[in-house]
Amino acid sequence: LSHSLGARGRAGSMARVARSLAAVLLAPRTHPRLGARVPQSRARLVSTSSSSAVNPDDDDDDDDVRSADVAVPVLIVGAGPVGLTLSALLSRFGVDHLVCERRARPSTHPQAHFVNNRTMEIFRPVLGLGASIARSQPPLEHWRRFVYCTGMARGVELGRVDHFDDGTHDGTHDDDDRHHREVSPASVAHFGQHRLVPALLQRAYALHPRGRDGFITGATLTDVRTRSPAAPGATFGSRGRAPVTARLALAGFNRADDPNDSTMSVDVNVLVAADGANSRVRDSLAPVRMTGTPTMQHLVNVHFTSQTLAARLRRDDRAAMLYFVFNPDVVAVVVAHDLRNGEFVAQIPYFPPHQSLERDFSRRQCAALVEAAANGGGTMPGETKLDDLEVRSVRAWTMSAEVADTFVTGNSRVVLCGDAAHRFPPAGGFGMNTGIQDAHALAWRIATWRAVDAASSTMRLDEEPGDSERARLGEDPDVVLARLMRSYERERRPVAVGNTRLSVANFDRVLEVPAALGLPPAAANVLVATVPSWLPFNSDVVRAGLAVGRAQCGSLLVGDNPVGNARRAAVAEMCDRSKGGAGAEGGTLRLQFPAEDLGFGYDARAKGPRTTPRWTKGAGVAGAAAPTHPPNALVVGARVPHAWLTVLESRDGGQSSGKNANVVGVVSTLDACEPGMWDGPDGDGRVARKGRRPGEDDVDDTKKRPVVFSLIAGDRDGGTGAIETASMLRAVAPAGVAVRVCVVSSSDVSAEDPPAHDAWTVRAVDGDGRWRAALVDAGADPRTTAVLVRPDAHVAWVGSLGTGDDEGCGYVTG
Repeated sequence: LSHSLGARGRAGSMARVARSLAAVLLAPRTHPRLGARVPQSRARLVSTSSSSAVNPDDDDDDDDVRSADVAVPVLIVGAGPVGLTLSALLSRFGVDHLVCERRARPSTHPQAHFVNNRTMEIFRPVLGLGASIARSQPPLEHWRRFVYCTGMARGVELGRVDHFDDGTHDGTHDDDDRHHREVSPASVAHFGQHRLVPALLQRAYALHPRGRDGFITGATLTDVRTRSPAAPGATFGSRGRAPVTARLALAGFNRADDPNDSTMSVDVNVLVAADGANSRVRDSLAPVRMTGTPTMQHLVNVHFTSQTLAARLRRDDRAAMLYFVFNPDVVAVVVAHDLRNGEFVAQIPYFPPHQSLERDFSRRQCAALVEAAANGGGTMPGETKLDDLEVRSVRAWTMSAEVADTFVTGNSRVVLCGDAAHRFPPAGGFGMNTGIQDAHALAWRIATWRAVDAASSTMRLDEEPGDSERARLGEDPDVVLARLMRSYERERRPVAVGNTRLSVANFDRVLEVPAALGLPPAAANVLVATVPSWLPFNSDVVRAGLAVGRAQCGSLLVGDNPVGNARRAAVAEMCDRSKGGAGAEGGTLRLQFPAEDLGFGYDARAKGPRTTPRWTKGAGVAGAAAPTHPPNALVVGARVPHAWLTVLESRDGGQSSGKNANVVGVVSTLDACEPGMWDGPDGDGRVARKGRRPGEDDVDDTKKRPVVFSLIAGDRDGGTGAIETASMLRAVAPAGVAVRVCVVSSSDVSAEDPPAHDAWTVRAVDGDGRWRAALVDAGADPRTTAVLVRPDAHVAWVGSLGTGDDEGCGYVTG
């Protein structure tokens, strides 16, 4: 200040600095969420403004400078599955951050429930979360099927689809695990979001550098301010500003210096909007347009429990994940979240403004609809009394199919993640899974930027860096962040576009069943559109019209007559896998989508096999969809093929593949790029040995691990070429970014001694030959081929070491 201001200006500025520091000291440090302390301020000077919109080109006046209450590298808005996953992953890299959530406690209303393979792979190394989910979920026999019926317990069964009936399953978890081990180290799961969030929260607390102090509940984001980057060579701190300043309104909180002020300001480098489908950040504070179909259908979710119903379904061999119910009293999809304790959610269409929650879906009315769904609405004699039926909660929601035009805004400092970036129909279960995979793709990018930023900060500003320092630094951290965020959008938005189109196609397939039963969905829409809302008794007219439609599912459907026989046969044929059902053309909704789950790719130019999209319509969403490949195909940009590798170590402490080697444990190729290579196997319970193991750093700090790229290479020349290549990569990587080498031999182990190892070199054997098979299928030589894998387990490069042959090389990120 003294170099840029006159005496009068210096006096005024120093007075403002004194007031800012006083405000920091007077700010209360406790927020009433479990007694957690608000993180201490870093006393950075930031500019605050009354503007409530993101304005990247605003230059704040020096007259409006005060200290923020909190300064952290990253602010995550939203503590749902996506925000908590991002928190846990950032903590594994040692990246400090703050998570704010508007709710005081996690919701107990079940929402998403299907966890696909890729998401389970992401959960696997997070303090054993994947294995915990696998143990805690209902047995496979309870959720392997979809049932189409007039009543869940008493009614005519129109058809059923067993999604694991391919001759390789016997209905047990062990059998399911053996089946999936061929393509993944983890299995799909049926585990409700209301149970997942507490499990994630527990692990996020445990992993966070500041524990529970890294989380604030009852906090609503009210303002976001971004600023233009500093001049080249300058830093935001040197200009006295933060890249982003956010303001939070805290429930039950008042500032000591102003009892009327319940807000807290936070300085951050990156703000991640993980605040759900109705994102305030996306819609108001950093406006980003969504394209697609904003309203596909209105539904009411009825969360209820009944042990009686669950016991009847288990006893009568009618256990299922989903029940598609059609009868004269109700049309609904009922999700059996857990048949062990009788927890369900019924999804029932409703038609505003002719219907409303208060008038048409009271708890008593919803209980009657549930009874009708269970007993068939009079389509079968007798009924099952549900004396223990309890309606826990009733919520309305709107089904949408939209994708944000951009995932990154505010000078690459505000990032959309999860439902804030895309909204899908639930058909196929892609919503939560895609969001968690967004967080996985974002975490390593933020951690890499932090490593570059830290390397830059350690260099003295008055010194010219040497060649090695310049190489390790690479570029200005702000430029690196912008490139990484652009690559996040470039890769993840096409995945969201493809999953949106697939979810819409799945929903259209769901609608084919009621159409076959004489309930064309368009008829209800025409009825609602035809009846004006101002018409007296309009609700009664709509209600009567809907009842006339549902009457098609009464005696006409279940009776022995040509119409009913034909309609039942049509649905049965849709459900018959042998006749092209269960996801084939003309079939019903399927549960698993291996290519879209494990085979999505990030490089449209990459060579290799591709799968045909399961959708044909654009669904109103702009942009290209990501390519999809067969699971475990070796393709640049796709997830690295899974194969089990047996890690060896010589009895004298060095690594060896010869007769004097000890088996340390078994890891997946996906583990090779984890910051802790043994976290996944440890979580699975596969490794008993403790202490440092091959592939781990000497520093045992599970809360501050590097970003890891892995080089999986053949054992030509004992792996010397791979180790030399890794050394060159390490020479240009900033501190905090590591390269792990995994030298893989075939099952026919060579007696050749391996090269001297270090903490980041691993010697392994491809015991079942799956890694070799993936290479051979890609036309590569298993002994000379090397595969560079990014921290998110996607292939960055494939080439041959020592031959100059890098055909198939692709550039996935900038």
